[in-house]
Amino acid sequence: MKFRRVLLFVFVMIFMTGTLSTEAATTQSSPALEPWTKGVIDWGTGTFLGQHVSIDHYERNGRAYISYYDATHGNLKLAYEVSPGTGNCPGNADWKCDTVDSGFIFMGDSHDVGQYSSIDVIDDTTTWVLPQGDLNLAPILYHYAKIGISYYDDTDNALKFALWSCESSNSCSWAITEIDDDTGTFPDSIGQYSSFHFGSDDTPVIYYRQYNSLSSSGKVRQAYLTGTFSGHCGAGWHCETVAQSLTVTAYGTHISADGNSVAYYDGGSDQLMLATPSGTGYGSGCGITNYWNCVVIDNGGLFGDVGKFVSLHAGDASHPTQMAYYDAVKGKVKYAVGTTGTGNCTNNNFNCFAVDTIGTTTLPGNIGLSMTMDLEGAPIIAYQDFSDEQGPAALKIARPAGVYGNVAGNCGEVPPGPDNLFLFWQCKFLDAGQYSEMADYAAVSVSPAGLATVAYYEFATLGDYSEVGRLKVAQQHFTVQLPLIMK
Repeated sequence: MKFRRVLLFVFVMIFMTGTLSTEAATTQSSPALEPWTKGVIDWGTGTFLGQHVSIDHYERNGRAYISYYDATHGNLKLAYEVSPGTGNCPGNADWKCDTVDSGFIFMGDSHDVGQYSSIDVIDDTTTWVLPQGDLNLAPILYHYAKIGISYYDDTDNALKFALWSCESSNSCSWAITEIDDDTGTFPDSIGQYSSFHFGSDDTPVIYYRQYNSLSSSGKVRQAYLTGTFSGHCGAGWHCETVAQSLTVTAYGTHISADGNSVAYYDGGSDQLMLATPSGTGYGSGCGITNYWNCVVIDNGGLFGDVGKFVSLHAGDASHPTQMAYYDAVKGKVKYAVGTTGTGNCTNNNFNCFAVDTIGTTTLPGNIGLSMTMDLEGAPIIAYQDFSDEQGPAALKIARPAGVYGNVAGNCGEVPPGPDNLFLFWQCKFLDAGQYSEMADYAAVSVSPAGLATVAYYEFATLGDYSEVGRLKVAQQHFTVQLPLIMK
């Protein structure tokens, strides 16, 4: 009897220390306290996969969907969670990896597609009637994940969009269209830095950049569907310029949109900008007469350079507008949060303060930086830290110390205001490889259960000094907590 009790105890203890990837388990007091696991999803010998990454969760089952770029083949790819062990991804059988757009064009021509991808996943439904002889069965309501991905065609210098939708449970497919391309006198590059989401009425809305090096112009553009999906600007899609500079090519980069707001980087003045609709009257500050207002959020002060890699969460009735972005002079991740005219930022409707020191660089490469909100409306920031000059870059995450039950944090600055006495942020390493550079690209999303997932790029040196680029993921999981029953 004692031997059987010991076996039962060992069996239960093994399960108690395991993890679950499902959305139903007994949680601790806060999802922020749940543990993380990490691993490779997609990779191949001599290939580079996982750049230009974007992530979202499907609200009905909590599964993550990741769009990313295959730099070796010039393809747009998608990885998504499936039932454990049923996937086909080379690095993880719990995920399925598909090619969305291979860039193949008629007569064998191929395009380089998939950079600057941005994904959104919503729940959609369709109904159909199944015939049965001369009678029809009652209509069936079918739920499915409706997926939209905006991205850049580097061959055509154009904005493209892919939509996954269903007519029935066995009739689902991708539809792909080129929305905006170069039709002017000067050769333009259109579609970089795209930021996509489905609007409140499920209409696809895309913000993106247009620039022309010959005319020294840079623009932030918006496209949304008004008619035929397979059309383009002026024929199925409405396209307009939100903001522009006719003298600065670097204007309008690093775009991040949420709701009706769009944040972007003004590379001429090295500052962070925010554009919002002006309503029925003409707006101001956008370099064009239109229905948008454009304001400076942070200019970094004298000789400052702030706003690259911005990630925006638009405000609502419960939470203020918030942004995470890079300070290139001080080598810091910064955070701006809306307030009521008493802020310390360039725009006094915002407070701005540092999150963490990550290093400075003059290289043109990317820096992974992404922000989302948890279920309580607190920010989660995933970012690359390359501050260790003797070691490789690492992936880190920052959250308010309070979500962990801590009074004070361990990084960044004390928030502005006389009542704030302690560091606000708690910063943690998620992946710090010994021989790998982590998170040149990174994206974070939260599941309906409140668990965070970070998709990111790893540049790795393998055996015999061969180099690969791999798509990786770090995920929170509920800890299994089973009752211990002894008889």
